[in-house]
Amino acid sequence: MADVKMPKLSDTMEEGTVLEWKTQSGTEVKKGDVLAEVESDKASFEIEAEAEGVLQIVVDQGNPVPVGGLIARIGDGTAEAAAQAEPEAAGQDGRQAD
Repeated sequence: MADVKMPKLSDTMEEGTVLEWKTQSGTEVKKGDVLAEVESDKASFEIEAEAEGVLQIVVDQGNPVPVGGLIARIGDGTAEAAAQAEPEAAGQDGRQAD
């Protein structure tokens, strides 16, 4: 699994904000695919996939993230499939039994 982190693009950059996800969570991505548009203190830029696999978004758009902070993961899709199965295992109404 490859982590997608907020890059540091200038000496003064302390955090960035995900303006828009260009790829949806659960989508198969290839190296070089544009994942998101991110805004720093001085400019906006695109983050590209550095690995191949299934994108799992960790941070919603509009949220600030510190430099080096995790914004997404690229893996084989098993972690996301397991996360989607958890509510089903909890019960039909989505709540766990007491």
